[in-house]
Amino acid sequence: MNLNVRNLDYSVAVFGQVDNLSDVKDKLYPAREHHPGAKKSSVGETLSLACSAWGIDRTLDFLRGPFVLVIRDRLRGTVTLARDRFGEQPFYYGFVDGELACGTHPADLFVDSQHTPELDMDVLPAFLEFGQVPAGECLLSRVHKLPPGGLVDYSAFDLSQGRHPEPRLWWSAYLDVESARAREPYGDLASAVYRCTDRVSLSVDAYLRGTGPCGVLLDDGVPGSLIAAYMQRDSLLPVPSFSLELESGSRSTLPGLGRVTADHLGTRHTTFSFSDTAVCDWIAGGLADDGIVAPEPCGRPELLPARLLRQYAAREVPRLLAGEGAAALFGGRPDHVRLPRIWQRISGMSLSARRLISQTLALWPSRGPAGLAASSFREFCEARRAVNPAIRPFLSPDIDSLPRSQLPRGLSELTDQEWLLLSDLIGNLPGELDSLSVMKTEQSAPLVRYPFLDPRILYLAWRIPVSVRMRDGEPAWPLKEALFWEVPRAAVEGCGGAARVDIGRLLLGPLRDWAEELLSPGSLADVPALEPGAVRRLWKNHLRRNGNYSQALWPMLQLVAWQRNLKQLQRARFSAGCLTIGDEVRMYE
Repeated sequence: MNLNVRNLDYSVAVFGQVDNLSDVKDKLYPAREHHPGAKKSSVGETLSLACSAWGIDRTLDFLRGPFVLVIRDRLRGTVTLARDRFGEQPFYYGFVDGELACGTHPADLFVDSQHTPELDMDVLPAFLEFGQVPAGECLLSRVHKLPPGGLVDYSAFDLSQGRHPEPRLWWSAYLDVESARAREPYGDLASAVYRCTDRVSLSVDAYLRGTGPCGVLLDDGVPGSLIAAYMQRDSLLPVPSFSLELESGSRSTLPGLGRVTADHLGTRHTTFSFSDTAVCDWIAGGLADDGIVAPEPCGRPELLPARLLRQYAAREVPRLLAGEGAAALFGGRPDHVRLPRIWQRISGMSLSARRLISQTLALWPSRGPAGLAASSFREFCEARRAVNPAIRPFLSPDIDSLPRSQLPRGLSELTDQEWLLLSDLIGNLPGELDSLSVMKTEQSAPLVRYPFLDPRILYLAWRIPVSVRMRDGEPAWPLKEALFWEVPRAAVEGCGGAARVDIGRLLLGPLRDWAEELLSPGSLADVPALEPGAVRRLWKNHLRRNGNYSQALWPMLQLVAWQRNLKQLQRARFSAGCLTIGDEVRMYE
């Protein structure tokens, strides 16, 4: 974090990293060689001058990277908090002991406080149902999290009264999507592939200009492989690349796409191999590695391989690139293909027949019939994503639950698949990035960066029709064709699947004692939102193999373990820093 301003109207503290700081200086100092102090100015001093010259909103619009700005107006006594567009940089804030505090980890806020943070019962049901916290929410009460592209302005009165004003959006994906759809689309595959190749390669190249070695994670299929291809093409030395192999976590004996891509490109590849015992030890240890902390529990078992790979790859290189975000832009999640196919099959039945079947199936505690009685594809998706009715009243509404009529003008005409992609980008991706967040204690910027999370790539993706992005039911088709220019098609199509952690099987074996202790009546008593009797019955049914309830049990296990370690997190002092804003701005080191 940088805090270096004393002689301007604004003082600016920066959490994270501003990628285009050099461009900001070039615009502020057109003849920078005649301003020797410009090259020596810190990030905070440069952004303070930019806010004075352009205003806060215009300055934010110019910046790129995973950043959070804490901007203090010395003349008016106001404080503004602003977060980057896609939410790459975690950021939490709240009033602690009468002062506004903020940091990159929720425990940072309570480092020097006697207050013990408690779980937020309004947010907890959503985490238990979906395995991640909704965008703009936090699992701890009295702690707030800015939504991606969000900004909140505190007046002097707000600061004195401990009042939180409502955040607003300084950047919205909706507006960029609306602007892109108004332009002439790239309707043919060749044009889409050419523009994807050009735009993605430029985004990757921008990360390679930084200092220090940069590696690539090959755990997410085509997007990661495409990033590796562009990195190696522009590098004189083999690029560090990393993939993961689990003892019994893959359903295929064929080599994964990451390994095939690395062999063909000639990268300096490292494969981390883990036995079931090693994975279970890592899980029982809190999904943490020495010096690495995570701001939120990982409640989705399918994200475990990605999180494990990030933690171990971070030991090898200081910066990593990954392909997250590409699936939300070009398609690639299982639901993008599966849900339209399911709806196509059931929509041929009459609505009355589907309602009758749905009422009959609802007698069993299964989410299988969810959406069966829906009258439209959008209602069908919302029903399958809805929280269990028993905890629905306790769920704070998130942006994914907005009806289509509330979208900005021009987006009400979205097709069903377009709506599915946009709701995934807005409602699912921010929580996934928070769950995968990896930061070291000696720095505040994220270790893993995402070249596809670029507003220019977002704009490009939405100029490509969904029929081209997901051609013949195949997701991310332009990216696959772009990868075929770098890696032979036969090699790519003959690859095996990604590594998976069979958490249901592990809970019956090596993790049984660990789970039994966490789900004991004494441990469950620490989480008032959980009904110990019901949780114990679900756990016993899983042990008796009456069904695979691992998807429901895993968020509960992570929640209990995370809360148990909360006091230790509170005592830990992360040098990423906590700002307390009172009469003066000071940083705890």
